[in-house]
Amino acid sequence: ELPSHLPKVENNIKDSRYSDLDNLKQINKLTVEMEHKMKSIIYFYEPINANNKLIIYHEGHGGDWVRETKTIKHFLSKGYAVMGIAMPLLGFNENPVLDLPDFGKVKFEFHNQLHLLETQEFHPLKFYFEPITVAINYAIKEFEIEKTYLIGLSGGGWTTIVYPAIDTRISHGYSVAGAN
Repeated sequence: ELPSHLPKVENNIKDSRYSDLDNLKQINKLTVEMEHKMKSIIYFYEPINANNKLIIYHEGHGGDWVRETKTIKHFLSKGYAVMGIAMPLLGFNENPVLDLPDFGKVKFEFHNQLHLLETQEFHPLKFYFEPITVAINYAIKEFEIEKTYLIGLSGGGWTTIVYPAIDTRISHGYSVAGAN
């Protein structure tokens, strides 16, 4: 079952890297808090003139979505609400230090470390998928989103291939340089 909760929201944040976006009403910062001190930081770009459609841009191993400002600008100008999401441990997301029984203190910086958290009751793939689910919950509840599209680059492209299979609220997914 998909999570039904909402993220923590900071409305109308200021980020000078996005000061020249046309049709931008405001940026809201969403924080999805998960197990093992993991957090996903998501930007929600709210358009002034909206078409009730959402583009979720999922960045890959490049970190955050700042380099895709042209993509965000394009979709905002067409009335889409846009979200920027990064992969776990990358971009604006934190790198928690956890005290693991078998290893002691470990700073999580790389995806290949996440398997250390796997148990019978928990799978680290949750860190890839839960932020998208919770962000969509927010968008639908607060902004009457009717259609949702997922675009992913590289590792975000992999997520774009897999995630729509578990959440039918995604109308279309577009993987760029993702999995084959």
